[in-house]
Amino acid sequence: MIETLNTAAAAFVAGAWPHFLQTALLAAILAILDLTLGRRLGVSWRCALWLIFFVKLVMPPQFSYPTGVAYWWAGAGAVVSAASPAPTAPPAAMPEMQKAADGWTDQPAPERPVASERRYVAPPKPTWKAGLMLAWFFGAALLGAVSLARHRRLVRQLGASEAASGRIQAASLRACSQVCLRRPLPVRLVELPVGPLVFGLWRPAIYLPRALVARLSADQLYSVIVHEACHVRRGDLWVAAAQSLFRVLFFHHPAVWWVNARVSRLREEATDRAVLADPEISARSYSLALVEAASLLMPDNPGSRFALGVIETKSQLNKRIKMNLHLPRPSRARLGYARIGSLLALAFVLIPMAPAQSRDEAPHAFKSVEPAPLLERIAQATTALMNAHNRRDYDGFVGAFTDDTLLLPDKAEFSTGKAAVGQMYLRAPKTLVYEPMVWSERNVYAVGRWLVETGTVDFRYKLSPEAPQMSEQRQALTIWQEDSDRSLKVKLLSWIRTGSSQPPAAVPERAFALKNAAGESSSKGDFAAVLEAEDKFHKLFEEQRPAEAAAYYAESGTLILQHQLVHGRSAIAQLIAAPQSTKLVRLERQTAHVEGNADLVLVVNLFRWTLAAADSQTQTSLVGKGVHVWQRGEDGAWRILFDLPNSSQPTG
Repeated sequence: MIETLNTAAAAFVAGAWPHFLQTALLAAILAILDLTLGRRLGVSWRCALWLIFFVKLVMPPQFSYPTGVAYWWAGAGAVVSAASPAPTAPPAAMPEMQKAADGWTDQPAPERPVASERRYVAPPKPTWKAGLMLAWFFGAALLGAVSLARHRRLVRQLGASEAASGRIQAASLRACSQVCLRRPLPVRLVELPVGPLVFGLWRPAIYLPRALVARLSADQLYSVIVHEACHVRRGDLWVAAAQSLFRVLFFHHPAVWWVNARVSRLREEATDRAVLADPEISARSYSLALVEAASLLMPDNPGSRFALGVIETKSQLNKRIKMNLHLPRPSRARLGYARIGSLLALAFVLIPMAPAQSRDEAPHAFKSVEPAPLLERIAQATTALMNAHNRRDYDGFVGAFTDDTLLLPDKAEFSTGKAAVGQMYLRAPKTLVYEPMVWSERNVYAVGRWLVETGTVDFRYKLSPEAPQMSEQRQALTIWQEDSDRSLKVKLLSWIRTGSSQPPAAVPERAFALKNAAGESSSKGDFAAVLEAEDKFHKLFEEQRPAEAAAYYAESGTLILQHQLVHGRSAIAQLIAAPQSTKLVRLERQTAHVEGNADLVLVVNLFRWTLAAADSQTQTSLVGKGVHVWQRGEDGAWRILFDLPNSSQPTG
């Protein structure tokens, strides 16, 4: 429970912090535009300008689009350099971690009670991020409860209203026609000393205090009703409702409170200009109506956040009256196409604040493609490699691998580069002849310029041309890399022997293409996020919580074990959550190689597992290697796309 809370809190803070910074920056930019351009373009444009801020509040901080400035500023840094320099050399391995191919065996550790190897693992404690998330939750819940109580109180107060007389309803009909509302707004009278207001999202109605109706002339009453009708016509009720929601959800953000206050003030000023666009309304008469309404305004107006009236606060009244009396009367109330276009352009530029991403489409959506072209290219490359070996063509065999190739054969050390390929070639008997392989399960994935081939293969060979054919079954993972001339070369070769076998029956082959075009790999770059995910992933096994580790696999991830291939996160979760005959006592790991780009990272780990049988105190140490291909999702999280734990025994 605590671990789940900490994980959720970490994701919450990771997303909330950039969102906070981006919205604060946007508020500052909009304030500058408001002060510089707003006075020329009018108060209606200024009021609409701040709606961009509210749109930004509901957008994720990862939102990126080519119209955004950050897309081009940080685009080069979002993708690691496409050059492919020589890979980083693997660091010195832990003692006994790397074994020679000849004579390597698993040696059981000395018998001793398992209890002596157990370490006390303190129960997890809530982190400061969890405390921060809980504080936000309870703060938002408290403010939401208060807002809901005020709303319900206002509903009860307005529920006691009565329908206005026919004269007032006729004025409402005339006012709604003037502002081009499709249907007239009903007018109701209340006894409460509140200012005139309009209330209701779906069926809005105008509420007038009886005392105010008695004090206003017919022209003044008409101007007040026009004011409320303009609020409905402009959609201000919906904006005010969104402001109330944002005030609750982002109560911790000072910019939200400041922008809310500014929008409320500009909204009233814009509505005043819309009212005075009616030539039948006198600016002096309308200003007197505002003064009369302010005289009835309660110090704590319960409807100020859930309804819209002619007065928001008395402090703004003086400025509004001066504007109404001294500014020229507007010729029209609407923005116009040019001003709307300028607002849309600003929104497209200012809202996207994330740098360019290197993916073009959703990264973990696989789609079936025609397998023949992919499989044919791999078959040709495999045949060329085997033929070069059989005719003792050293240069041809080594040339089938990339300069920075990675070799992870079963029961052998991890090695890199063409020199390692040459040593593998020279260690093999000179009379060894490779025979065509037969696949019992085969899957091919197109991942950027990589073709990842996984499956169960019957590897066939002869110790000499005249010797009988022999075979051994392997679980294999091969990464083929497309060269500049479109030829395929081996980037990574890893396999696990599962024993001798008869030639298996062929089954239909499948191929998939990953819906993105990742850039080339590079050993340069910041892989801190991936290595942190590696640490957390393996720590779950150390803490005897393997079921939770399934969340680190991609939805379409593949786990390659000694006797089976497991496809999909749900299937992997079922497998690793199942009871095991052995228990992990200790896990030692060292990262030997990392390379990749902004979307895909290849990690090679060296391992030593210390296991104990459930019904025995005897411990056994296994050493081996592991391949992880990590993929970054749209949410920015890294997940395992391919996993091959390579040891002399299945590791589970």
